[in-house]
Amino acid sequence: MHLQRIQVPDFRALKDVDISFEKEFTPRIFPLGSQNGGGKSTLLQLIFVLLHCAGNPDRLEFIQNLLHGFEVNDESGKRTLAIIDIWDGSKTIRLDFFVANKTYISNLLEEDNDDIESFRNYDYFPGYVLHEPC
Repeated sequence: MHLQRIQVPDFRALKDVDISFEKEFTPRIFPLGSQNGGGKSTLLQLIFVLLHCAGNPDRLEFIQNLLHGFEVNDESGKRTLAIIDIWDGSKTIRLDFFVANKTYISNLLEEDNDDIESFRNYDYFPGYVLHEPC
């Protein structure tokens, strides 16, 4: 697996972040630089927690810690945390991590009522929908 790209629209100090990690680059070391408080540690924490903890209900406390103070403010009821593209050796897989309110989840379930199996593709925890395969 290879992390190809991460997009973070608005999370803590991270605003409109879009970083590509080209798999052809050697060595595969990508330095991150910014001023103090620029979001370097936040970016690394976000990547780690989303990829390592989002699919595991036993790690809910790490998700809750990461999302402390993160709110869904617009009418859509959904707010994107990050979009991560991963190369699995044969194709790119896009993961859309987001937080949604209960209304959004209810509407999603109503829309997919005829095809409830499609909702099983989401990883979710009480109060959070975290991962939507694209």
